[in-house]
Amino acid sequence: MSDATHLSALEAANLLAGQAVADAEAYLAGQRDAKACAASGESLWRATLALRNPETSRILDPVRMLATVMVRISRSDTDARRNRWRLVLAALVDLVRHESLALRAAAPAAISNQGEAS
Repeated sequence: MSDATHLSALEAANLLAGQAVADAEAYLAGQRDAKACAASGESLWRATLALRNPETSRILDPVRMLATVMVRISRSDTDARRNRWRLVLAALVDLVRHESLALRAAAPAAISNQGEAS
């Protein structure tokens, strides 16, 4: 018997969103440096490509924006620019968190509607 849990594309996308928020918040809290933030952003961005479909775009589009900013922060050449990117990063963390919660709230309704259709 396999212990592996099979996730739907939507569940996997939501899990990826949680990872993106955690990694970005670690940087914002000073627990990671800009290089680690960029490496995480690159990895997250690539991971979003594997899950791309119309069902997951609602959550993955904001995750891709967040990942892009995570990469961009490490390329900022002044503290002022880095601080502006941090503000954008914080705003996108809020957006991804909001979309993730909305997706979770909609999931039980979608499952219920699928059961009624069969």
